[in-house]
Amino acid sequence: MANEKKLEKLISEKFALAIKHTDKRFDELAYIVSDGFSMMGARFEKRFEQIDQRFEQIDQRFEQIDQRFEQIESRLRHIEARLDMLETDVAFLRSMRKDLELTNQLLDQMVTKKDLEKIEKRVKRLERKVGIA
Repeated sequence: MANEKKLEKLISEKFALAIKHTDKRFDELAYIVSDGFSMMGARFEKRFEQIDQRFEQIDQRFEQIDQRFEQIESRLRHIEARLDMLETDVAFLRSMRKDLELTNQLLDQMVTKKDLEKIEKRVKRLERKVGIA
């Protein structure tokens, strides 16, 4: 029984020593792991900052693109307004052309001064023949 107690004491001392050694080893590993996690965390933070900066650059680029689109849309509206004015002018010119054609037709149908002189001569000849003059 004394041997058993000695054996138990020896085993418990060995277990205590192993536990102490294991605790020390776990503390070292925990420090290494936490240091590694800290380094990884720092790398992740740096990478996230780089990603954030990249997103800011992309946002700025999109703002520039939006401004460019607004300029293009403004120019397009200006061009469309000018096109509407040109279409109105073309329609007006077409109606004036029709009026001009009608005026030309009327002018073609009108009696000229030369024609009037011929008619007057005929009328005078007829008046003489008839005896009205």
